[in-house]
This record gives sequence, C-alpha cells and structure tokens, in this order.
Amino acid sequence: MLKIPVEHLDIKGFDARPIIDAYAKMAFQARNLATAADIYNRMLSDHDCTIILTLAGSLFSAGLKHVVVEMIENNMVDAIVSTGAIIVDQDFFEALGFKHYIGSSFVNDMELSQLAIDRIYDTYIDEDQLRVCDMTIAKIADTLAPKPHSSREFIHAMGAFLDGEELKAEKSVVLSAYKKGSRFLCLRFRTVLPGSAWYTISGTGKRNTFPSILFVISANLQRSSLLLKTQALLW
Repeated sequence: MLKIPVEHLDIKGFDARPIIDAYAKMAFQARNLATAADIYNRMLSDHDCTIILTLAGSLFSAGLKHVVVEMIENNMVDAIVSTGAIIVDQDFFEALGFKHYIGSSFVNDMELSQLAIDRIYDTYIDEDQLRVCDMTIAKIADTLAPKPHSSREFIHAMGAFLDGEELKAEKSVVLSAYKKGSRFLCLRFRTVLPGSAWYTISGTGKRNTFPSILFVISANLQRSSLLLKTQALLW
C-alpha cells in the first residue's frame, strides 16, 4: 500500500493567473478565490503590511508543502500560525526522509492498523516511521534548557536540528522559516506533541522539557497580539 508517494505541487511550473482572472468573472467560490488573490496581491504591494499565513488541515500531506516554502523564500509571508499536526506530523515527518503515500478513504482501518499504516483521509503514512519522528522530537526537546518554552522557540529548535545536516528531503517549511527568519507560531502546539515522545521525555527523569511547554500558551498569545499591532514587534 505504501507504493506511490504524494508529489508536492511546483507552483513555478505553471502560470495560474489566467484562470484566477477568469474566476473573477464567475460566481460562488470561484469569484471568492479571485477576490482573495486580489487582496493578497495588494498586501504584497504594501510594504507596511504584515502578512500572517494561517495553516490548518492536511495541507502538506496533500502536496502543498513546496508552495509554502516558495512563499517563505520569496518574502511573501512574515509570520506563520499553524496547527501542530502540519508542523510535526507532516512537514517535519517528511524532512526526516519519510513520505506520505496515495491511498484511499474507502478502506478497512482495522486492516491498516494491523499493517502499521496510518490513514489521513486518502493518504497513508508508515506508523513505524511516525514513531521515529516522535523520538526525534523527544531528542530535540532534551536539548532545551529546563524552563518553559513557547511553541516558537521549540519550532526554532526543530529548524536548527534540520539545519545541522539532518534534512533528508528536498524542502521543509520549518527549515526555510528558520533560515529566513520567518516567525512560526502554534497556539495549540501542546495538543499535537507526539504521545510516545511525551512519554519518553517524561519518563527519562531528565530535563522533562515537554511538561514545561504546557504552561506557555500565554506567551504564544502575547506574541501573536504584538504581531497584530505592528511589524516592528516581530519577535
């Protein structure tokens, strides 16, 4: 079942402007998409505008990771607010050299479980590889000082880890944001911290970093509030 990997869209491989322009003369969500594109173009033209990209859902496992990388590397976004799953289970997972595979939503999940295959709607990932990702997160957590950390700090540490020649994929949003200095924030990062990684760190008797992360949601909220006020206060 883990045979055909999901391929990420190369936004530079075609010119989408003609179809977006055509959408502007249509109706429903087609026109809404064209309106959104127009707003974004105006944001890019306004050098005093802070652009915050928000991410949710299975975007990277579906093949949109490289699009966000291009946005970061071409200065099209100042900060990113994302769900934790996109950061850890999708981008960082692939950065370690693992893949998401084309699957089907019409399948017996019990059979997949017996094969150690996890399903994200109609894509599959290897459960054993996901555990390697979990343990890597635990390894990164153990390098942090024994104090509370914001999600921004932890994701920065993930980027530093990948920058240390640990990247095993063509591109990574976490790594690109780290190198570019784009601010990466997850207001609910603790809800996706891998369970096995959490167990490993909590049970080692070492720095116990993850429980410290539990108590810094206020720091995330404070930083996001400052971000909305002025670009000069970008961390």
